[in-house]
Amino acid sequence: MVFRNLFLGLCAFVFLAIPAFAQETTSAIRGTVLSSTGNAISGASVSVIHEPSGSASSQVTNSEGIFLARNLRVGGPYTVIVTSTGGNATRDNVFLELGETDKLRFVLGRSVEEEVVVTAQKLNTSGLITGPKSTLTSDQIGRIASVKRDLKDAVATQPFVNVYSISFNGDDTESISIAGANARYSSFSVDGIGQSDDFGLEYGGYPGVRSPISLDSVEQVNVSVVDFDVRDSGSTAGNVNVVTKSGTNEFAGSVYGFQMGDSWVGDQIEDQSITIGEFDEETIGYTFGGPVIADKLFFFINYDKFEKTEPGVWGAAGSGALREV
Repeated sequence: MVFRNLFLGLCAFVFLAIPAFAQETTSAIRGTVLSSTGNAISGASVSVIHEPSGSASSQVTNSEGIFLARNLRVGGPYTVIVTSTGGNATRDNVFLELGETDKLRFVLGRSVEEEVVVTAQKLNTSGLITGPKSTLTSDQIGRIASVKRDLKDAVATQPFVNVYSISFNGDDTESISIAGANARYSSFSVDGIGQSDDFGLEYGGYPGVRSPISLDSVEQVNVSVVDFDVRDSGSTAGNVNVVTKSGTNEFAGSVYGFQMGDSWVGDQIEDQSITIGEFDEETIGYTFGGPVIADKLFFFINYDKFEKTEPGVWGAAGSGALREV
């Protein structure tokens, strides 16, 4: 009897449903298909095609003429094709943002001479107000001047984000403050996996000294002030949610390198000589992606190597270091 109860208890523990929360990593499209008279068209076939990869999602409108395509790649462009007995319609160049649902409306069988009348109803948004948020695409990130090639330079362009320098025990770092709060009150995730500093040893908002991801592998980054959304957890200030790139039907890649050192820095201000000290930073890497099975399976690789040499701050007594112990 004892062993039976123990066995049942272990089974209950193993199969116990434990709630888990993760950041959004995809997008969605919600559309409405209507006739020229404004009636909902049910049973219409809808194809949502991601043009770069050729992958498609097939949907059918319900009795209210509504379709919902979930788990779509961020970005685009997408082409949405609607086919029914009442007519056909196509919408192209649709781009999706991380964690957002794009809303589309199709009217089938409308002639070009028909008068268009737009009506609207005021929506009561009481209780639906959320915090500010913003999404940056890979193209936007690529146009941002970033000396250190750090994701912080991208998120710092948002009005509710402040990136400031702090010093602790002689080490300088930059910290991400969302809505004026300490970085430790925000969450940071990559492809839905938490990358925050769980042990509280860092002050910059990362699990380590540097960003855990290269800028060249970022497809989109979403920055938001905590709005009590059920999809967000582990933070009381804000969220930084990153989605990495995926391959497409075409092979593509890049090679990059960045370097900074004391030989590139001046050693004199007006008539006064200054001592910089020897230091060197070098970053080299490459990206490569493409299809494994066309329209179905893809891959993307990013290699990023960073090396840094700088004068030591701490040293033994009598060593002449800046801080002797």
